[in-house]
Amino acid sequence: NTDFRNKVDDYFDKNLTSKLEDGWMKTKDGEYIYPDIQKEDAMNYSPNLTAGKIFVEQYHCHPAGQSCIPSLADLQKMALYYQTGRIDVPNYSYGVISDIGCISIVITSEEKYAMFAQAAYNTEKKPEEWVSDNWKEYVINKASGTPEASVGKLINFFNKSNAGLSAIFRTMSPENKGNHRNENWVAKDIDKSENYINANCN
Repeated sequence: NTDFRNKVDDYFDKNLTSKLEDGWMKTKDGEYIYPDIQKEDAMNYSPNLTAGKIFVEQYHCHPAGQSCIPSLADLQKMALYYQTGRIDVPNYSYGVISDIGCISIVITSEEKYAMFAQAAYNTEKKPEEWVSDNWKEYVINKASGTPEASVGKLINFFNKSNAGLSAIFRTMSPENKGNHRNENWVAKDIDKSENYINANCN
């Protein structure tokens, strides 16, 4: 998808110097919606911007130095959109653009994801205790040697939580600003030792 790729390139380059979170949502009808609330550690959309719409893309930037993966609060937002019928599941991806690249998350098993989404954002608008415990054990408390290894921690969390989600990651470099054509998304997984690896897509 050339439009999507160009948008990621543009936001990656802008994000290198921006102090505010930014992003976009794309509807099933091809309309782009942009946040009207932006801060250094958060961004949001007023309800009137998203009401009654179904989305295929939901991406936001973490400014330089911040994590390359979504927070648990980010995953809760995704869960809420799913629960309220505002995701076109077969065509939907959720992602984060950071100063090292772009992660894209897709729903690979809606049956599993439906259960995970309910646990991640329950009737009290909170994650169930086991979801929080898994997040602490597999993401927060697990050391990672490189920033990109955080992607492996996230995948491990998805696997351990039976979340029905998969991730692909596009490593990007500030040195290639304005020319990212050789930087591509790669499916990611972890091996039996929980090391971060490229997935075998055969």
